[in-house]
Amino acid sequence: MVQQLHSLEYTYLLKDGRVFHYTCNAPNNEILKLNGIKCIGEDFGCSNREILLIPSELLWLQGIPIPEDTSALTIYAENLLRRLK
Repeated sequence: MVQQLHSLEYTYLLKDGRVFHYTCNAPNNEILKLNGIKCIGEDFGCSNREILLIPSELLWLQGIPIPEDTSALTIYAENLLRRLK
């Protein structure tokens, strides 16, 4: 199913506990793989690193709570990506 990009620019907590996150500032592939983050952008017709599945445990390990508010979750996910090494 083809999605319009503007409809993908959100962050969601999925039922399986992963965070679906659109970003234009992803770290390199090695860092993503090392941290268990799956790149799925190509499935949506964009750059592979634009859409990520982030394990919620990774946020907890970094001391980042998972809020119900998707706007806050977007900010937290972006902050997480900046911290990863």
